[in-house]
Amino acid sequence: WIILMLSIESSGRYNEVLEKGINLFRRLGFVIPLSPPGPTEIMASLLSTSQMASSFTLSQIVDSRHYPIDDHKRNLFKLYTALIISTYALSSPYLPLLSFEMVQYSLRNTVFTPESAVAFAALGYFKVILAQNYLR
Repeated sequence: WIILMLSIESSGRYNEVLEKGINLFRRLGFVIPLSPPGPTEIMASLLSTSQMASSFTLSQIVDSRHYPIDDHKRNLFKLYTALIISTYALSSPYLPLLSFEMVQYSLRNTVFTPESAVAFAALGYFKVILAQNYLR
């Protein structure tokens, strides 16, 4: 799947990547609505993800970097990265929702790798933008 998604994404067929990627993530058990999420769904997901993330200390996250990660989990984050490029290119409302889902997955499974850093960076970005708190 990863090679297919990356090749479709690199050819600029972003709608196809978005459709296939979202369907794949749904089949893997991620909670992604059938229709594009609205502001209420995005803010609810941001809140629940922020609460989950705040239950971890920095040392817990840093210490867990040393746990081995299997190829399935690593590939899942590579797929997310390909999908996130397409959602960004299309200005899709799925972008924040997918990012929050991946942060939650990372926290539940203690997956803190370079591949998961994209999701955490997106969480920070959306926390600032959606909360409109630019001074922190």
